[in-house]
Amino acid sequence: MELTSKIVGSGFEFSSFWMAVLVAVLMSVLNGIITEFFSREVH
Repeated sequence: MELTSKIVGSGFEFSSFWMAVLVAVLMSVLNGIITEFFSREVH
């Protein structure tokens, strides 16, 4: 945890950028799962 706080503290602008990237990736994965689930439901 100490190391993480140091990284976040030293580059907070990068932290927010990576947070946005992480959210985008998560949304993409969730979208794929939901699409797969509904396509399986239909058939």
